This record gives sequence, structure tokens and C-alpha cells, in this order.
Amino acid sequence: MQHFSTSFFVNTSNSNSGASTPRRINSSAESRKLSHKESDWNLPSSETTTGTRHGGQGRPNLQKKDSLESSSSAEDEQHEPSESDSEADDLSEADADNETPTNMKPPATRVTLEVASLTKMMDELCKCPECGGPLDFEIKTTCIASHTKATCLDRNCGCILHGDAPAPTTMHERNNDNYNRTTDCAVNALHILGMLCNGDGCTEAARILGLMGLPNDTTMDGRSFHIIEERIGPIIRALTDEMLLENLTEEVRLSCDNESDFETWKRAVDPSVATPPLPKERCPRISASNDTAWQQKGSGHTHNSPSGHSLMFGHHARKPLVYAVKSKACNFCNAFRKKHAATIDVPPHDCCRNHTGSSGQMEPESCLELIVQLFDNHKCILNFRCCDDDSSVRADCRWSNPTFLANSPPGTTLPLVKKKVGKNKGELQERPNKGKLPGHMPEPLFVADPNHRRKQLTGELIGLAKAKVQSKMTMTRMDATRVGKNFGHMARSLKDAPSGDYINKGKAVLEHHFDNHNHCGDWCPRKNKTQAERDATKKHCRCKNKDAKLCVLLEETLLNHVAFERLSDVAHGMDTNCCEAFKCFMT
Repeated sequence: MQHFSTSFFVNTSNSNSGASTPRRINSSAESRKLSHKESDWNLPSSETTTGTRHGGQGRPNLQKKDSLESSSSAEDEQHEPSESDSEADDLSEADADNETPTNMKPPATRVTLEVASLTKMMDELCKCPECGGPLDFEIKTTCIASHTKATCLDRNCGCILHGDAPAPTTMHERNNDNYNRTTDCAVNALHILGMLCNGDGCTEAARILGLMGLPNDTTMDGRSFHIIEERIGPIIRALTDEMLLENLTEEVRLSCDNESDFETWKRAVDPSVATPPLPKERCPRISASNDTAWQQKGSGHTHNSPSGHSLMFGHHARKPLVYAVKSKACNFCNAFRKKHAATIDVPPHDCCRNHTGSSGQMEPESCLELIVQLFDNHKCILNFRCCDDDSSVRADCRWSNPTFLANSPPGTTLPLVKKKVGKNKGELQERPNKGKLPGHMPEPLFVADPNHRRKQLTGELIGLAKAKVQSKMTMTRMDATRVGKNFGHMARSLKDAPSGDYINKGKAVLEHHFDNHNHCGDWCPRKNKTQAERDATKKHCRCKNKDAKLCVLLEETLLNHVAFERLSDVAHGMDTNCCEAFKCFMT
């Protein structure tokens, strides 16, 4: 049998020198340096009985977060590098082999072996403990979890030996009916979790098993994957709700002005404490950003994605608070209707179909659901909501006209809005009666995302750059990019500025492009330069004399974007960057 040494050499010679000086590296010392400090996250060793985290004791308790952090910091202090650690790196190979096994890296929990060679070796080496006769070695599988069974070939003996069962899961209590279920084994659940984390499904899970020669690849696609997914789905959602509640608690703590209001709210939402309902005037007000993403790629004009998700991120903690998932289809329902007549009702199951109609309507419905969920379930009022300029979202997430008049003082009239389409575009009219927000909760205030406003402006300028030569006035795509970048920097500087300076700061978008920096803020690198330093680098600036027609064209285009009302919508310091980052991660 071939043996592999536990130590190796690394060439650390200098490229300029002709000789090399090998440096001996001790495997035990290296594994000690690379091992994680928190034993709670290590793979199971000989001391544990399961292949999952927390020693098979169920889901992690989020309330023990502080104790885990304190214990990990204490372990870090105990494992600070000392002189003995540095001396251990210089141990000889013989000393390393004789070192105590407590410092060695724990063995892997699972390995992949060739079945033929394993059974052959076991048949040759193993003997019956009762009669000393030969044994028949067999491998039993439940999905991909495997265990061993050895049977004595002597019929008069009848000795049967069973190996240890695969590491169990804690998803449910095991029945005593002596029946091996797919969901009883941890490795089966871990395989499905790995596929879900990678964004893959049953087809990819079965394909991996088939390519690696692992058992039951044919049943994974049509049966095993869906059984395990249906079992672990509620557990994942329950754990997600616990994490989101912890994020919401942190956001409310950062949003409350005093500690007493935070403690009052915390007791009011705690189900284990019997407290009276919190009055509306004492509910904490939070600000958040929200956006919706769809799983199917679209062009922006076709709203046919079968599913979509929406998350709301807190302004201070920048963590997700609540979520909503919309789906127009359910695989179980579709498969059942294909096999049975339409008159037969679908049996009860965890159906995910909760939306009908256009996929574009998922965004306003999800936003409305999140606002109601914050108030009804968590006693939080959404004060400011940062989003894009989607008119359907703003129309749905407000009171209807009768509710608005009922909640307003006597004599209040309906707000006036501008007509966006038609022959009388721009004229004022009473706002359409499209609101769906319940009357028992306040209306949120909508603010615009500076990044979406910048993209909108850049898109208009790129459209001008693509126009005919006679109408674009030497406008280029680089001009559109630079003017859009100027608008983004200017919008970020409005957070701490008084409202009377909005118009003056808005002029910097155009003036900076033509090398006039009297209106620029601290974001401008050329503002504090001398005239000689500016003249040395003028390649990226336009000239008002040579490009007078372009200056007029840009001024007309920017007129709507730098108006006082439009600048007031982005002078809040909020953004939807967290939402966009999560959308990219999900994609």
C-alpha cells in the first residue's frame, strides 16, 4: 500500500540566486493556523454525531449571538501566537509525526470511495465474529446517504452486522416504524441546500450525481429533490423571519430618539410578554428603501416573468427588514392538473401561487404588502420610502380618495397632479382614485433614488447623442456619461445643504461640464485648483464659446432635472444600493 508523507517542502529561493533553500512546513502547525476559532462552525469530528452545525441540536438560537461573540473573542485571546507556536513551525518531520493527535486537523466527515475496491477489501479482511467464517459486505443507500451491512455466509450462523446509520437531520422527529426516509439523513438535505444556494434545481442535482457515479441519480430529479425541498422550505423561511426580526429591532433602535420608546415597542411586539396594543402615535417611524426584481430576464416591456421578489432595507442599519415573494405558477399544481382531469381538486400542499395578472403588477402589490406587514405585524410606521419613479407603486401605496377625505380635516380637497398623457398633458387634475392602503395606517412619504434619477438623465442624453448630426449639436456619448456623473455627485451633496441652496447647487451639473466651478461643492477636484492648473488639463471640458449650441441644448434638457421640486426628491441621503446589490446576488 502506498503511503503519503504528512510534511512537504516549498521552494523559497530567490530568483536572483542560483541555489534554493527548502523550508520545512509542519502540517499540524499549518492546520492549527488555518482552523476556524469558533468550534460551532467546524465540520463534525469524532465528538459529534451529525453532519450539520450545532451538533444536531436544531437551528441556531439567534438570541445567543452575544454569548457566541464573547466566547469567540475569549478563544482568540487564548490562541494568540506565542513563542511555542513559532517553535512548533520548526519541528522536524520525525517530531511532527510523533506529535499528539489533538493538534492534528480533524478528518473529513465524508469521502468518495470506489465501491468495488472497498467491498473486495472488506470481503478479504473481515470475518464473522461468531463463527469466524466469511462475510458478505453490502452497501445500503437512502437517496445518496449510505451505510454498510455485513452478513455471514454460513446459514447456520446467521450473524448480521449493521454499520452506523448516516448522520441524522433535525428537520423532524424520526418515526419508530423502522423505515428509512430520504429526509432522515443529513447528507441528503445538505446536497439539496447546496443546489439551492447555487441557484440550481432538481435537474442539476441529478446531473451531478450521475456524473460522479453516486447512487439514485434517476430518482433525484423527479422525486427526492422535491420531497426534501418541501420539508426544508418552512424551516428556511422560519429562520429567515427570525433574522429579519433581529434586523428590524436594530433599525428601530437606531431610529428611536430615546431608549424608553424603543423598549416600549420591543415589549409590544414580543409575543411572550402580555402587553396592551401600542397606540398609533407611539409606533416608531422608520425609513427604508425598496425595489422589486423578477427571476426571468426581460426587456423592460414584456411583463411575463412567473415570479418576483421584493425586499425592504432599513436606512440606518442597511439590512433587510421584510420581504415578499410573488409567483404566478406552482409546479405541484401544474403537474397534478396534467395527470388528472380538470374537475379533480388539487390536494393540499404548500402552494406558492399567490399572484394573478401581469408580472409588472407584482411590484406595487409587493410594496403595499410590505408596508401593511410592517404596521400590522411589527407596529412600525414607514415614514420615508426611497424608490424609483414608478407611478403605479405610488398610486397603490396610498389612501383611496374617500379614505383620504375621511382621514383629513374638514374642508380638505384632493391633491392635484399633472396629466402625463393625452392632449392636455401637463394640466392639473385631481389625483386618480387608485389607492389601496388601509385607512388605519398613515400614508408613507415617497422620495426618489438619486441613482435612478441619474440613470434617467443619462438615458435622455444618450438618446440625444444618437440623434442626427444636425440636431445633436456635437453631442457625444462621453458628454452624456460626464453630465450624468456630475448630477450624481451634486445630488449626494444636497443631504446637508439648506433647501434655499438647491437651485444654486443644481447649476453645477451644467457649469462643471463647461469648466465653470463656482457652483461646485467639495466633490469637484478642479474647484480649488489655480487657473494655470486648470489650463494645463482642459481635455475633458467643453467651451461655452466653441460649443454654444451644445450648451443651450444641455440647458434645455437639464431644466426639468434640476428644478426645485425634483431636487427636493433626492435631497435625503437615502438610496437603493442595497436593493440593487441583492438583486445582482440573486441573479
